[in-house]
Order: sequence, then structure tokens, then C-alpha cells
Amino acid sequence: MRLRILMLFIMVCFVSFGCVENIITIHLHPNGQTYFKFHSRGDSLDIFNDDFAHPKDSMINISTISIDNDNWSRVTEISFDDSTYVFSNQDSLPLGYKFDKRVISSFLKTEYELRLTFNGRMIKTEYPKLYSALISKSTDSLEWAPEALTVIMKKGLEDLVQDSLMKNDVLPIDRLVNHMRNAVSRIKTMDQLDHIQNNKTAFLSELLRPFKVKDHIPYALEKSMKPHEERLRKTIDLSDDTFIIKVLMPGQTFYSNANTMLNDTLIWDFGIESLLQTDYEIMARSVIYDMTPLKKYIMVFLIFFSLLFFLFLRKNIG
Repeated sequence: MRLRILMLFIMVCFVSFGCVENIITIHLHPNGQTYFKFHSRGDSLDIFNDDFAHPKDSMINISTISIDNDNWSRVTEISFDDSTYVFSNQDSLPLGYKFDKRVISSFLKTEYELRLTFNGRMIKTEYPKLYSALISKSTDSLEWAPEALTVIMKKGLEDLVQDSLMKNDVLPIDRLVNHMRNAVSRIKTMDQLDHIQNNKTAFLSELLRPFKVKDHIPYALEKSMKPHEERLRKTIDLSDDTFIIKVLMPGQTFYSNANTMLNDTLIWDFGIESLLQTDYEIMARSVIYDMTPLKKYIMVFLIFFSLLFFLFLRKNIG
């Protein structure tokens, strides 16, 4: 896979006019069942690029796709009883997110807790220049693409070291990365980037030649870099996505970190800025009070007290 795929996707994402609004509606029922509705609408290419994936399994109730005035719409509905549901795991290429709930019943009340966690993409730590570009919405790829290429190569080298098939090949990662950093720091024009994009195998071979690595290493490195390139591409694809989460809790909500509340609906609204580093967590708690057990105890007590009072009167009158 050519380096062109990484660089081209990175640059195209910033000039693309497509955007997607992802609306997730969650209804936690008193019986503990959870209903999810995913509604993504916007540019067709962005909806189907899997940067944010709808659930795909046998529990899906409804999954539809429609077109209205050139805007695509994708809807997925799902219901389940599980206390934990992993829609997409943390290490997946698309955005990972997981749902957790707790139902705690006691004498007079039932408490409900809901958490929806979106996995942070660690861009600020791993790609600081790209992080700045995403925050500032800069379109100048020359500011951050060389750094991104260096980081991806380092990740690929680290994966090669962990590969059991490569244990006999000693790779001086720190020296290679430093050499790579110096080489890409000399990239000053788009023509130079294009040259690298169109000659990836030759670029890696030339880069690694001073270290006298075996002939298969450049190809192996290219292969090991691929998932990291794809993960970064999908993260950048999220730059024009927005998320609106709507949650309806059973009973009375007594705590949440929602942005707003409309009637009984809790609402969160966020974008790529909330996902670039650490996890973004949605959390809400509610309670339903049930006075029925207390009423039963009071009724039993009154009946028992009345019976004792009746026996007391009968004994004293008799």
C-alpha cells in the first residue's frame, strides 16, 4: 500500500465539504432493557467510510438507508438486556465506544446508572502537530504530515520487533526513527511529498540502506505501517463529524454530565475536539421510588394493631 494513501487521505479530508451528523438516542426502560437508535445523515461517502460504525450483529432490530435531497440517511435500531455492550472495541480502526449500565434495587427505590464511553484517539500525545492542526482547522499538511509519517514508521518498527517472525532481525528503532525524522524534516514543498507518495518502496529502501537491513525489511515495514495509517485516516475522517446524544432515563434524573436538558431528555453535543485525546464519557443517574412495600408494611401493622386492640377491648369488656 503506497504512502500516497496515507498522505492523500490526510490532505483530502481537510478540503472535503462532506460532513455527517450522528444522532444517538438511548432509552433506558424501568425493566432494565436498553433501546438504541443510531441516525447518521449527511454526505454519502462520509457515512460509509466507517470512521464511526453502527452496530452490526444479530440483535439489530432495524437497519435502513435512504436519500433525501442528496443527503444520505442511515438508521440502525437495537435493543438489549445486557449490562455491558461493546459496540466497537478500543483498538479498532473506527471510533471505539462501549455502553455500561447498572440497576440497583433496594427497599423503597431502584437506581439506574448509564455510561457511554467513546475511546480517545490519543492524537495530542502521539501526533501533537496534527492535533494543533485539527484544533485550529489548518489545511497546511506540510506543518504536520512529516511528523505523522515519522510516528507511523516508529509504530510499524515497534510492531516488527514484536513479530515472532522478525525476532532474528535486530532493528535499532531509536536510530532509525531519528534518521527518519531528519529525512522528513527536509520536506518543504508539496512536490517533495508527492515524490514520496509515488515512490514508497524506493523511499523506505533508501532510508534504511545505511543500516544494512535485510532486503525484506522495507516491504515488512510497509505492511506493518498500514493499520496505523488506516487508524489515523479514520481519525481525521471524524474531523467533520458531529455527535448528538439524547438519553431518556427512567424515573427522576438526579445526576448527569449532560450539556443541556430538554424536558426529560438529556442531551450531549460534541465533535472531534472531545475525542482527540482521552476518553469522552456520557453519564447519567436516575431513581424510581416505590412506596408499595412501605404501604404493605403499614397495612400489616394497622391490621395487627387493630386486631390487638380488638382483643384488648373484648377482654376488658368481657
